[in-house]
Amino acid sequence: MKDMENKIKNQTPDIPESLSVDAMKEKLYAMSEEEKIKRAAGEDVPVFEPEAKASDHKVVSFKRYLYPAVGAAALFLVFGISLMALRNGGMRNSSATKMADSAAPAAEEAMAETDSMAGAESAAEDASKDFSLHASSAASGSMASSAAAAEDTDDSSYDDILAYLEKQEEQLEKMYRIGYDMVNEDDVLEMEESADDVATFESEAPAAASDSAQMFASPAISGEAKSEDRDYSETNVRTEGVMEGDIVKTDGKHLFVYDESTECIRIYLVGEGKIEKKVSQIRLDASIDAGREIYLTEDYLIILGESYDYDKDCEETVIAVYDIRDLENPSLKRILRQDGTYHTSRFTDGCLYTFTDKTVYMDRMRKEDPRTFVPSVDDILVPRSRIKLYPNVALSCYTVITALKPEADSFCDQQAILGGSDLLYVSSDKIYLGDVEFDWENWSRGEQSLLTSFTYNGGKIEESAQGRIPGYLNDDYSLDEKNGHLRLVTTYQENGYTYNALYILDENLQRISVIKRLAEGETIKSARFLGDMAYFVTFRNTDPLFAVDLSDEQDPKITGFLKIPGFSAYLHPFGEGKLLGIGYDTEGSTWNAAIKVTIFDISDPEHIRELDTKVFEEIRRASVLENRNAFYCDPERGLFGFSCALDPSYTSDFIPDQAYYVMFYYDIYESFDERLVEGLGEDSNNMNITRGVRIGDYFYVVVAGQKIVSYNMEYMEKVEEYKE
Repeated sequence: MKDMENKIKNQTPDIPESLSVDAMKEKLYAMSEEEKIKRAAGEDVPVFEPEAKASDHKVVSFKRYLYPAVGAAALFLVFGISLMALRNGGMRNSSATKMADSAAPAAEEAMAETDSMAGAESAAEDASKDFSLHASSAASGSMASSAAAAEDTDDSSYDDILAYLEKQEEQLEKMYRIGYDMVNEDDVLEMEESADDVATFESEAPAAASDSAQMFASPAISGEAKSEDRDYSETNVRTEGVMEGDIVKTDGKHLFVYDESTECIRIYLVGEGKIEKKVSQIRLDASIDAGREIYLTEDYLIILGESYDYDKDCEETVIAVYDIRDLENPSLKRILRQDGTYHTSRFTDGCLYTFTDKTVYMDRMRKEDPRTFVPSVDDILVPRSRIKLYPNVALSCYTVITALKPEADSFCDQQAILGGSDLLYVSSDKIYLGDVEFDWENWSRGEQSLLTSFTYNGGKIEESAQGRIPGYLNDDYSLDEKNGHLRLVTTYQENGYTYNALYILDENLQRISVIKRLAEGETIKSARFLGDMAYFVTFRNTDPLFAVDLSDEQDPKITGFLKIPGFSAYLHPFGEGKLLGIGYDTEGSTWNAAIKVTIFDISDPEHIRELDTKVFEEIRRASVLENRNAFYCDPERGLFGFSCALDPSYTSDFIPDQAYYVMFYYDIYESFDERLVEGLGEDSNNMNITRGVRIGDYFYVVVAGQKIVSYNMEYMEKVEEYKE
């Protein structure tokens, strides 16, 4: 260390005292625990990219020696804290991968708004100044050659995967030791080069995509059981026609309720607002430790759960398929398994697509036993040709995807991606995975996200395209596919400042157009794409709602901008020309903030306005903000509902419960009117096991394992309370 200090002092005598090694050490030792945690998450570690001039030899020399010396102390702290999380497939939590929400101070608020709009227009015109958006370097060159290489892959050999993981472990160990041993500059790039060498990609061009519909469930979702003689509500989903699992389902005549407390599914016959009888119940198979969600088709009930395989010493997801053609005697048809904890699933085109996260524990890897570092599907290793390795990632974790037709005895297809996916979006014909990259050269979370698309059709899954965008995506509402093109909004950093941008990408995930530098110093909190319009909310102290016209993909235009206190964390279409926002009434942290609901008038994209807002001071949590499946919305009747939990200080003899299900009615004359308030008990967590379901002219509040309360839809009068 002393030799390195002498080199720095001899070659760069003009180093500021504040950047000296001793000064940096003092700063590190003086850090508070909060600062250490932030640095471990990469929240306050700025990234600089100074331009080095060929003639400025001193600057180049300064960079060469100062970076390792100063970085040694800082990075030792950052990666020493993060090492254990990384080694065990950590940093999966998307909140840990997002950039700092607070960058350098913004200018005066009024000026910031003007500058943001002006900057957005200039950025749209000057695409040459944009971050590069390109296909992965591993996919460059002849696509045909890549396909040929994939065909020649030995499906029984996983040596390259083991070598990749071992190199990753070595790099992580080097990070941990960086405070004591200076790492050779050439070694830093080895991990990235190794990833480039082993990454494989498919060559097929993506199939032409059909138009994506509006982002809310229609009364008839393809593939779900449907009663012909009465209408009913269905699970609120991300993409119309793509079903999602939940704890309560209905076919219009029965309620299917999963009760986690007793680990069983109960089937009730309903009629005219009453539970006529409990038809039967299905106890989870002993191989399932905990159930998660259920799906309902005309002939089958599908249960997804988790268990621990002690033989393989790993978590696995279990899929149980039951034949329910005889509802009084449902029968187990088959059980299938795939490695990894349950992430999510979708049901569409007659197939169930299941996504799991398979963590690799590096200290358990053994070459002679590939099961210690390669995922299995139904106890068979995923073939090497169906495994993708992506460069520039900091996760020793696979995303495992399977396709299953309920009537089949085995999976249709499978894919495993070693590289993780903080974000997953499923359109009507594609699967999109997104993950913030890791910058191995600078040993930090990168400034861009890797996007990968897969086509799916009839249970067949194929990689389609890959590209990069600056920054990170908030959630799967931040991107949307239409006519095969992807529209998305992202939060990124540029020159130390936080901005937001809207991109339109083609089927190869290459940029068509962009609007940049929106809402300086703020981050995206919610988004909703509706046809040719995009709406998104950014937040720092107030809630700017942007409206963007996407009808001309080459030249998208910001048409409207509205600023109100707090912010909407969830947006949902609420009839023609209206947008419902649910979020927090806050000027800063959402901790203990009151819930608010807002109706926006979006009938005129150039003049969006707030029609009404109501703040519920007593409500601190809303299920819709934690799980979209818990949201009930009926714009035709002017109704929406969700379960919620109260601020404990509001509990009294007059307000005995801690959780409630609330139904609101809205019209322009009556504003927000509470039509239904059903107590859920003293346990606030009952909010999570409650759903609202409409069957015909009756509404059922289902508290899984406890009670089912029915109401007449016309007057919201209680009809019956059925207790389990």
